[in-house]
Amino acid sequence: MIKQLVQLYKVSHLVNRTLAYDGMKGIFTAGSLPFVSKEFVVKLGERDGRDGSSGSKRKDREFKVVVKLADKPDLHRLPQEAIQVLNVVLRAAPSDKYYSPFVRKSI
Repeated sequence: MIKQLVQLYKVSHLVNRTLAYDGMKGIFTAGSLPFVSKEFVVKLGERDGRDGSSGSKRKDREFKVVVKLADKPDLHRLPQEAIQVLNVVLRAAPSDKYYSPFVRKSI
């Protein structure tokens, strides 16, 4: 869902920032976004059949994703938070490239 959000809104609303998603509810950027809080609409296709066959129909589901500033981590005063931010950022690219909860990809 976050990948779709970035594809749809990276240029228009996210000022070409790369987002690193922690897999739960945290998103990190290298700089500030031009808003404090914003709601986005993301449409995802859903398979009708549970067997995962390619012939199954897809329905679009609409999700509302709210992105808001929660905190600005102080990398000097909070070493554990700094490590968490770096951990998420360093794992973001490989996770996007090789992991999908819906499709198996060979490495």
